[in-house]
Amino acid sequence: MDALKLFIKSGYTSQGITFQTLTEEFLKSIRLKLKAGAMTPRRYRKYEVSIGHFLEQGIVKPDTLVAEIKNQHILAFKHKMMSNNYESVTIAGFLQCLKSVFLFGMRNDLTKNNPFIGYKIDKRAKDVLFLTEEEVQRIKDKELPTFRLERVRDLFLFQCYTALSYCDMAVLEPIDFQSNDEGIQYLRKRRKKTGVEFFVVLLPEALDIAKKYDYHLPLISNERYNSYLKEIGTICEIDKPMHSHIGRHTAATYLLNRSVPMEMVAKTLGHSTTKQTRHYAKLLDKSVFEEFKKIMARQSPSEDEM
Repeated sequence: MDALKLFIKSGYTSQGITFQTLTEEFLKSIRLKLKAGAMTPRRYRKYEVSIGHFLEQGIVKPDTLVAEIKNQHILAFKHKMMSNNYESVTIAGFLQCLKSVFLFGMRNDLTKNNPFIGYKIDKRAKDVLFLTEEEVQRIKDKELPTFRLERVRDLFLFQCYTALSYCDMAVLEPIDFQSNDEGIQYLRKRRKKTGVEFFVVLLPEALDIAKKYDYHLPLISNERYNSYLKEIGTICEIDKPMHSHIGRHTAATYLLNRSVPMEMVAKTLGHSTTKQTRHYAKLLDKSVFEEFKKIMARQSPSEDEM
């Protein structure tokens, strides 16, 4: 072993390695797997995105020592992702990728620290809510007290008509609004979260909103956006937790309700397979049963009538 390797080795075993360096070593190793065909580009992208999210949240600094990362940092990351309205399954995926970084470090004698010891990653899927067409129309028709809320409503309705996540909507530029030979306008771009391409044909309602702002949507921070959406939900008497992702769920269920093929809905959502999209179909089945139970309950005679 040459002097340089010996220095690096001693730096690792003495816990002097920074977290940023550990992630670089990890990504370097899986890049080799990617090149050799032992890993798919999609899988590699998941690791990249997960590590990126962890570092971007400011929970640890790039020069934080691996030995200094504790269980509370992992919990803080989870709560940050929850506050940004990521689904529990998605958060579990981030955590699993992050855990792989530390396991890689331990296997290769780069660190003895594993902040995931004693921490169980919750992989349960949470119930995903969506708005009914009546609720969307109620939001659309409601007279709102401020221009600020009107702009937020426009952004939310744009999500309901396009199935875009907030982070994908936030990076839209006028050049992204394209037209085919027949003049039909559409969006084609890669999802920020996964890198998978989405393809959205713009409904007239979405196009009207885009034109209203000359294709420059009036975006604000995700945190403020969700705060204002809750305010709109209260004003419009929507008895569901209002947040940016519910617009995406609403669009997906709207398309499936219109008998749009699963493959087309998956392409609109930017899903790499229809496996992810089938979750929305299950939601529709569940909503049908729930509505049926409500109808039956209203029709059932009360004890006083019997």
